[in-house]
Amino acid sequence: MCYALRKSKQLVKSLLSAGDGWKLRIANNPQGELGHKGNNMKVNMNKNRKLRQITQGSRTGPRQKPAPKQPQK
Repeated sequence: MCYALRKSKQLVKSLLSAGDGWKLRIANNPQGELGHKGNNMKVNMNKNRKLRQITQGSRTGPRQKPAPKQPQK
């Protein structure tokens, strides 16, 4: 349990602020909870990276002018 708490600030935060349920979860399986926190961090980083790529692509991409209207005959 000490190892898991030393490795993850988020795990310590959950232990101190999230209530008794988290205390029991961490006490029962500290390595598992550490793994869950690590996986969640990776998933969130990937989401942020993809969102950043999408938003940068829309800002820096070439702007297309609308096609000129053809005169009607």
